[in-house]
Amino acid sequence: MLNYGKTITALRKQRGMTQAELGSALNVTYQAVSKWENDLSQPSIDVLADICKIFGITMDEFIKMADGNQAEETAVTVSNGSALTGEETAAIVREELNKIERQKQQAIIDAQKKEEAKKRAYEAELERQEKVGLRVGFGISLGVAVMLFVLIMLTGEWIAALVVLYATFAFGMHLGHDCFIEDFFIGSWGASINMPGIIFSLDVNGILFFLAYKCLIAPLASFLIGLVVGIGGTILAILMAMVSFPIKAYWLFKETF
Repeated sequence: MLNYGKTITALRKQRGMTQAELGSALNVTYQAVSKWENDLSQPSIDVLADICKIFGITMDEFIKMADGNQAEETAVTVSNGSALTGEETAAIVREELNKIERQKQQAIIDAQKKEEAKKRAYEAELERQEKVGLRVGFGISLGVAVMLFVLIMLTGEWIAALVVLYATFAFGMHLGHDCFIEDFFIGSWGASINMPGIIFSLDVNGILFFLAYKCLIAPLASFLIGLVVGIGGTILAILMAMVSFPIKAYWLFKETF
């Protein structure tokens, strides 16, 4: 019979390792190593492969060492009771290792396919949610446009009502899409307005003026300037949307629906 225990012991001692060190390298306890070396149990095929990697030998070399490098037949027996030579045993071990390796590779491939399927499902869900948002935006822009059209039409200004209807709908259709008009509109309202610093004297009046400027004048002026910039940017964005809509109408509707 192949002497696994003496072979593992010899290899371990040649490397100058303790049972605990070998067990740590294999993620097993030193008691498990002791049982192998005393032939109370044998390592599994995959653990045996790890042992060969640690000691820098091939499975064939391990089998030959366990076989005592003898040419005679070993006492290794298969289920039908027939004896196998060392080379035949090595062939069986190699086949088992190859089988394990194929199973590991297949498991990796299956995991990758599963991850890709999850990624595609996630992207599809994001696309669905984006389309839902665009459709909601379409409904809101259409509703606002119709409402403004009706209100202006009641005054008898048909041309103005039609212009407002078109402008509101064209602008609303651009929102939610990754385009220059949306970026311009958002940027106009998100612009940071920094007020300039001031020079003041270090007396009571100067300090009071500084406090009034920092706490009241500067924030109010910054707010009013930001409001003007936002309104002006919105007007420009609406005008650009009116020009852009006939050109991009097909693309906008395709992305929405």
